[in-house]
Amino acid sequence: DELGVSQMQISRLLSRILRQLRQSIGVTDDEPDRADRR
Repeated sequence: DELGVSQMQISRLLSRILRQLRQSIGVTDDEPDRADRR
């Protein structure tokens, strides 16, 4: 591993990015998006 990046760090980065993406989309938000559907 010349870059010195382990799969553990990569998996953590991916999980963190997925969390941010879901939050930006509003999937992780506790507030129901039923009001927006109206």
